Amino acid sequence: MDTLVELFGNNSIENLLSCRVFAPKNIVFICDKNIEEQKTNVVKIALSNWGLQGINTQFVYVDTGDFNDITKAMEKVLQDYSNVVFDVTGGSDLMLFSSGILCERYNTPHFFIDMHNLTFHNIKSCEYLRESFILPRFRVKDVLASAGARIDGYYKYRPDKKDTQIGDDILAAWDILWQNPKEWADQINWFQQALKKTDHGQLSYNSTTSLQFGNMPTVYANPKILNKLKDIGVITSLSIKNNQISLTFKNPELKNCLTVQGIWLELYGFLKAYRTRWFNDVKTSVEIGWAAKKTTEQDTKNEIDIMLVKGVTPVFVSCKMGTPSALALSEIKTLSTRFGGMLSKTVLLTGADVRKNNPAILRRARDLDIFIIDKQDIDADRVARRLAEISNTYN
Repeated sequence: MDTLVELFGNNSIENLLSCRVFAPKNIVFICDKNIEEQKTNVVKIALSNWGLQGINTQFVYVDTGDFNDITKAMEKVLQDYSNVVFDVTGGSDLMLFSSGILCERYNTPHFFIDMHNLTFHNIKSCEYLRESFILPRFRVKDVLASAGARIDGYYKYRPDKKDTQIGDDILAAWDILWQNPKEWADQINWFQQALKKTDHGQLSYNSTTSLQFGNMPTVYANPKILNKLKDIGVITSLSIKNNQISLTFKNPELKNCLTVQGIWLELYGFLKAYRTRWFNDVKTSVEIGWAAKKTTEQDTKNEIDIMLVKGVTPVFVSCKMGTPSALALSEIKTLSTRFGGMLSKTVLLTGADVRKNNPAILRRARDLDIFIIDKQDIDADRVARRLAEISNTYN
């Protein structure tokens, strides 16, 4: 294919998928004349990210409410370029109407991609492209690049996916948490107070079983939880005598995780998803910034608890141990749409039994096209299976 003509719309992956799949010599985007420059810059960012910056790229700006203006611009493209093929997947209704008439008038090859089912459809003289229609395996950074964004960092601890031992330790600790949620939360409160002045690498510590600092409420160590942590090896030595505790942690990473209440559901979901080997890419605690500008302290932070990609389908997951609010649903839906477009799936992973106890939240999630994975799924150890099913669900 020499030249691909793309009708530029609001969906980033839809705008760029054909270019990514077929890698033409030239790509011409037919755009609304009022489109923001930031949206067209996304194309250059994404092509560079994919190593396709050598493609000659042109943006043709038209009045998308004027049939004649659109048609004249498309006719000019046919005059200026050879071996032109139209992708009539996106764009406004009038752009689609204009391109259909023009392609018939000039016997121009054109095709359509069903973005719901991710299938290729030849409309005229494009059957030869079917064999080349092989969907890429996007990574998280590819999805974000197609939206003009990037990974700015990780706002919480992100375990090394290749370190199977630390993953095993985290999942074993999760089992303790899940069986004893209230006692676990109390013990984390004690760890937070006991360890807040220790160095990152300090693994051994001595303290009293109860701690109280300033106006803070007294926190108490829980021998039951501490002994369970020792049984699984997260704590390698433990002595509790006469209201005194002496303990040693296995490594700094696990020690630091034990001072954070909100990290454990994210770690659990992340590891369960990664260990399926179903996804192209799995990341947790992703901090997102815009690729076209440097992030400053004043900018709003866009944070995704877990982000997965299967093929070209991104899955955005928000994690809430307690009962989720309507605001929490709206927040993750907004981020999912903003950075993943129409292909994205949105999931709320929660430790609450939403299906049993919160029918209003369940209805709200369904209205927003958000999948709920809740306590019942965690109890049945089907979180990984549900995530895989959701990633393979057509819109």
